[in-house]
Amino acid sequence: MSAPCEIEQSPSYVRALARSVCAIVFREAVLREGDTYRLLLDQGRLPIRGTGFLVAPNVVATALHVVGHSGDAYALVFDFVSREGNAPSHIAAGHVRDSLRLDSDVRVIAPGYVFLRFDDPIIERTPLAPSPRFVARNQHVFAIGHPAGTTMKYFPAARVVESDNNRPVFTASDVGTTCGNSGSPFFSADLNDGSHDVVGAVIASITRGRHDACGYSQVTAVRTTRLAHAVNALHPAACRMRVVHN
Repeated sequence: MSAPCEIEQSPSYVRALARSVCAIVFREAVLREGDTYRLLLDQGRLPIRGTGFLVAPNVVATALHVVGHSGDAYALVFDFVSREGNAPSHIAAGHVRDSLRLDSDVRVIAPGYVFLRFDDPIIERTPLAPSPRFVARNQHVFAIGHPAGTTMKYFPAARVVESDNNRPVFTASDVGTTCGNSGSPFFSADLNDGSHDVVGAVIASITRGRHDACGYSQVTAVRTTRLAHAVNALHPAACRMRVVHN
């Protein structure tokens, strides 16, 4: 299993994708102070509930179980990344969205996912493209997210070990994700029209021991096949700033 690394140490294409990935943080842990937010860290960690990813300028997708039935208790924090080995204690207001609304309609179109909406669209970050394609066994995927409340990490490419046409999930082996990575986007390691599409989101990470004591992990992700349809079905008002990225 390849060890995850800080975003600042990851390949340039990963750093670009990471700009559209965010931590879903308990609202009380981010305090507005003028043009910045103070992050209430505990030994460099935030109380992160999960990870999400931008699918429209004012919509973030995440796994259903991350926020349950309410978005009021959470805030989105972009760019919670290590700088020269240190977690930031303050972050510019433009990196945070806190008045969130849960869009429950997506559950009908794309079971396993929810949308979090906000009023102030983010126009400087490119929404990520969920793939409608099937992820096959032995394909390789990589992840970006926030393990155990820490700064954002890159999880290098791992092999898909279970993938069945009749199941809405697939499993990858030896990824290294943990709690806090729920909702983390899985990207295809293969390029599609020059980009790495999102092919799934983490819903469960299990680490087991081995006789050699090294351990291994299995990560289950819900496919984006139906999420892609949900994103395409978004009301135009939700994507009113998308033209900026065309």
